[in-house]
Amino acid sequence: MSYDIWVAEPVITSEDIQAVTKALRERRLSGGKYVARFEEALSASLGGFEVVVVNAGTAALHISLMTLGIKPGDEVITTPFSITATSNVIVHMGARPVFADINPRTFNLDPRCVEAKITEKTAAIMPIDYGGQVCDMDELNEIAERHGILVIEDAAPALGGIYRGQKAGTLGDAGGFSFFPDKNITTGEGGAAIFRDPEHAERARILRKHGARERYHNTLIGYNWKMPDFAAALGISQLKRLESVIEEKHKLARYYSDAFEEFVDIHPPYVEAWNRHTYAVYSILFEDFGLRQKAMSSLREAGIESRIMFPPIHKQPAFVEEFEDMGYYPVAEQAGRRILSLPIYLGLTEGQQDLVIDTIKRVVR
Repeated sequence: MSYDIWVAEPVITSEDIQAVTKALRERRLSGGKYVARFEEALSASLGGFEVVVVNAGTAALHISLMTLGIKPGDEVITTPFSITATSNVIVHMGARPVFADINPRTFNLDPRCVEAKITEKTAAIMPIDYGGQVCDMDELNEIAERHGILVIEDAAPALGGIYRGQKAGTLGDAGGFSFFPDKNITTGEGGAAIFRDPEHAERARILRKHGARERYHNTLIGYNWKMPDFAAALGISQLKRLESVIEEKHKLARYYSDAFEEFVDIHPPYVEAWNRHTYAVYSILFEDFGLRQKAMSSLREAGIESRIMFPPIHKQPAFVEEFEDMGYYPVAEQAGRRILSLPIYLGLTEGQQDLVIDTIKRVVR
């Protein structure tokens, strides 16, 4: 279906086009200099952490699990309230995703629920920074340290987010970003894995090119996860604008939240005082399923896209079929029935936001 107003749209400037054109004209479409330059720029923005760019956010998570040694039979505790990529990579490792319920205000993993799920098979915790707001990583790291397990931060939507003075994606043993077109910077398709340990980063760089330490000398069984050079050139150009993108997203989010504040049937995003949200996603919570469905239908009729982010993973047919009993997660299930993500992107006008707001208000009045 085509919409007049989409949930997200990438911004491609003349500078972006020039950067990509320059890389294309140099004719090193893979294995050129721009991947290394993009990694250096990302590392500098994150305070010096090791960065390995890859061809998808999903690949960033997969390579992190491989690098840190997750193996068949392990259990990885994660959220049921995410895109299935978060759990798919666990399954691809031969491990089992074990879900824990979420915080009803932030939709991030609830640390109390996580600790209750730990068993002798638990190898790692993998939270996602929902919508661009970082999880309560201090508590999750404390739990992990007590039990001798790893933390892999799925920071796919959270590049530029800040948690208690620390950068999103740098708060676990590894982290991962996505540069899909609906994120705050894009490379078309792409992602980055973040590591504390330089040895882990070096292993990841080998894994992303078929496990080859050098051409035709394979020391590991790897994958083809390489990012094209022209995509990295786009990422370098986009990264320069990240701070201004987040600043503009905050203005858009405030405009929505101020408008919805008077309605008891609508709950705008809750942001913890210690977090800087990136607003890659702006989600509101309705009081009940029926209101959400009416609002979604009315928006569609007005030519406005909205998304349910997310239907719980443990209810997805593939996971129901693969795993006998994945448990009951009432907060995630209620959120899945009541949540709706609204358009938020650079270039969204005040008039367009008013149309979104007024369409929803007519439903809840």
